[in-house]
Amino acid sequence: MAPGVRRGGTRSASPRPPLLDLPFPSRCNPELDGLAAHLRRRIGDSGLIEEAALPAWESGRYERLVGRMFPAAPEPLLNLIGEAVLWLFLVDDHLDPGRPGGDPACAERLRHGVVRVLAGERGEDPLPRWLCRWCPRIRDIAGPRWWSRCAADLRDFTTAICDEVGARTDGVPALEAYVPARRLTSGWGVLSDLVELDSGAEGIRSAALWSELRWTAADVACAVNDILSLRKEVEAGEQHNLVFVLAVRGRRSIPDAVEVADQWLRRRLSDYLDVRERFVAADRHRGGAGAARYARGLEHLMRGSRDWSVETGRYEVADHE
Repeated sequence: MAPGVRRGGTRSASPRPPLLDLPFPSRCNPELDGLAAHLRRRIGDSGLIEEAALPAWESGRYERLVGRMFPAAPEPLLNLIGEAVLWLFLVDDHLDPGRPGGDPACAERLRHGVVRVLAGERGEDPLPRWLCRWCPRIRDIAGPRWWSRCAADLRDFTTAICDEVGARTDGVPALEAYVPARRLTSGWGVLSDLVELDSGAEGIRSAALWSELRWTAADVACAVNDILSLRKEVEAGEQHNLVFVLAVRGRRSIPDAVEVADQWLRRRLSDYLDVRERFVAADRHRGGAGAARYARGLEHLMRGSRDWSVETGRYEVADHE
């Protein structure tokens, strides 16, 4: 019997997760009012959320998440970034257990729809149609090279998160399989593409440590989110969470798994800080400054996601640091 699971499949109550902190500055974009109005119009036109459900959606304060992750983005770009971030959340919510897309056949339909849109075809369903409106506008701003990379990351995100729906019947994955899959299902590839665009550091992908920095930052952000969201996800029956993976695969209690997850997070944070130092130093040695801007952008993603989760009450967290 898995730790934290009673016989008959009912999970026992998980502990309140710790209120984690990160050693990066907490900032927020001053253009939140305009962004909130833009996202409200966009979601209202999309057909994805019924009018009666809009107040509940607005209570999520997604504009604050975008503003915290991209605190210096100018308003035209900020609005497009906000649409992309919101789309990632809408896809994730659509595929949650018990939701309309939580069936493997529905998830596969979504995947095919997104792939067709990214190939230049029209979208038939609301989520692919959202991308139909977004893709040409961001492509006009960013240019074809950036767009080609971002489109690949959008495909990877959609494929991974739709595959996760089918994998729910396979049980809890091993840590070695969970971590790389979590990087993709978090949408981190797309988010870091947007950081690259916002920071003006497009050429940074050729740097030797770029990939390692990008995915180490993803591990930090995802671990923080998994620890903070533990109670909510366990109660919803979601198995794809770092803590639950460590509990079931390591035959640990949930409290012990939280501690192990926190230790894992701290190691990955230390790895990130080490890679960042070398990444920025190498760029400066060549006379560049893009690496420092890109790293700051990744840190805004990590810190911004954490701060939004805590300040909006999205997850029930401990009331002490």
